[in-house]
Amino acid sequence: MASTTLDDARDESSVNPREEFAAFLESNKQWSDKVNQEDPNFLPELAKKQEPAILWIGCADSRVPETVILNGLPGDVFTTRNIANQFLPDDNSVQAILQYAVGVAHVRHIIVVGHTNCGGIISAYNAAYPIDEPTPYTYHKGLDASNTINSVDQWIAPLIQLAVSTPGLGTAEPGPERDRAVHELAIKNVERQVDALCSSHVVRSAWAHAHGPPGPNSPKLVGVHGCLYHLESGLLEDLKISRYRPSH
Repeated sequence: MASTTLDDARDESSVNPREEFAAFLESNKQWSDKVNQEDPNFLPELAKKQEPAILWIGCADSRVPETVILNGLPGDVFTTRNIANQFLPDDNSVQAILQYAVGVAHVRHIIVVGHTNCGGIISAYNAAYPIDEPTPYTYHKGLDASNTINSVDQWIAPLIQLAVSTPGLGTAEPGPERDRAVHELAIKNVERQVDALCSSHVVRSAWAHAHGPPGPNSPKLVGVHGCLYHLESGLLEDLKISRYRPSH
């Protein structure tokens, strides 16, 4: 029987679940073998410690893999991803990740990365300004069959509020004008998350102590940045909203 690949797994009709999972493991083995053949010391040395330069706060979208986009390697990027790359004050996970990344992993940069054609952004915009013809990304509240507010509703609520509160977004006509409004909402969302990060206790504390005596546990954070990843080109757009430590 022919071996199952990840490409095969994408065709649900051509593979059974056991073969599908086996394909994932086989792909991992192929990657491990390749890395160990090219540099036998890389993974053993990486296992001893991590020294990432970046904390990447990105979207969970499968088309936005941070290490691949940055042409990097394992160990280069400390990462958290969620729907529409949000940094929320009541999200204990992202708050803990920020604290660890800055205080323990000693990252030098935090990058918030949104992207074009983001399902979370499109859903939030469509919820704020409904249209008669639902798009493939239109989120229908209550799909958990309980007819109550579910996790996705709760998660995109801040994005809906942002769409409603941003002047001009609600007047867009269907078509290219509406697409531009969604694009603007994606950018506004990145701007909001950068503002929230720079207002956080972790970042403010790291920058307040930056002028103290240097030491192995001193914060190394120098910048918080916002980018938009373009799925169509594979390029990161610098949104020109970077904030730097006072000395930088």
